[in-house]
Amino acid sequence: MDQNAPMDFYCMTCNARFYKPLFDVTRAIERVHFFADGRWPEVDVTHAEGIGVYCSASCRALGLPALMAAERVPIPEHPPDIGPVEICARCSGPVDMTAFHLTYSQCEIVYGETCGQASNLEYLAVVCDRCSGGRTLTASSVADNATADLPR
Repeated sequence: MDQNAPMDFYCMTCNARFYKPLFDVTRAIERVHFFADGRWPEVDVTHAEGIGVYCSASCRALGLPALMAAERVPIPEHPPDIGPVEICARCSGPVDMTAFHLTYSQCEIVYGETCGQASNLEYLAVVCDRCSGGRTLTASSVADNATADLPR
C-alpha cells in the first residue's frame, strides 16, 4: 500500500468511492468554556467519532434522517448553538453546555497532504446527560483525571 496515496471513502448513501471533500456527521462528548473577559468561547472535546461519511451535501441530507434515527436522536427543527443552555433533542429539557454533553454535528472536510481541514461546522442536536444514558459521565471523569495533576 502506498503511504502517500490519498485516503478513499465510500458514501453511506450512494456507495460512491471518493476522496474529497468529505461530508461528515460526528458524535462527540464536549463542553463549552465561556470567558467573562469577552474572549471567544472554547469547546473542549474529549471524544469524537465520525458516524456518517458522505460524498456530497445532498447525499448527507438524504442519509441523515436514517443515521439519526439509528442513534435514536431526533433532528430538532431549530438546531442548537453553543449555549450556555440548549435544548435536549430527546426530552426537550435543558442541556448545560458548560458540562460534558453528547453532541451531533456535521461539517465538510477537505483533506490535504497531511491532514483534513474542517469547515461549515453545524450542530445537529445535543443530548442531556439523562437521555445519553450516562455516556458523558466517563468523559468528565477522564477529563478531570487528566487535569488533576496540572498546576493551578
